[in-house]
Amino acid sequence: MEKLKRFADWRTRLNAVINERRNTPFEWGQHDCALWAAVAVNAMTGDDFAKDAIGSYTTEIGAYKCLSKIYGTDSLKEVFSSRFEEVHISSARPGDLVYKNSNLFGFDCILGVAYGTHSFFINEGEEGLVELPTLIQDGCFRIG
Repeated sequence: MEKLKRFADWRTRLNAVINERRNTPFEWGQHDCALWAAVAVNAMTGDDFAKDAIGSYTTEIGAYKCLSKIYGTDSLKEVFSSRFEEVHISSARPGDLVYKNSNLFGFDCILGVAYGTHSFFINEGEEGLVELPTLIQDGCFRIG
């Protein structure tokens, strides 16, 4: 499990990536929930653990193959829980990753980025990022 250190200006960096991606539509391999979470982690810490995944797939089946090939699992939750400490959702801090258990596209969870009382998730379609209440999510991964 990694203990990442956030940059001193991590809030500014997180705000920049939120503003940059706010209206970016969902796109497999470029702006899906796992890559959105990874981009936020990279902005705050410099850890680019998804660099091999970005652009390597264009469909949900491709995403499964990518998870299996690069991370050795088809579980999004397992990929993130193997890297980051999991904490109760009530302990979520801005910049932590949050998840909702799901079967959307057959994946075991959807990932978002906590920002206080709400969290940012990528919405399938043209909407880009949407805000959902943090405390209704099922879990949290501590970032830094």
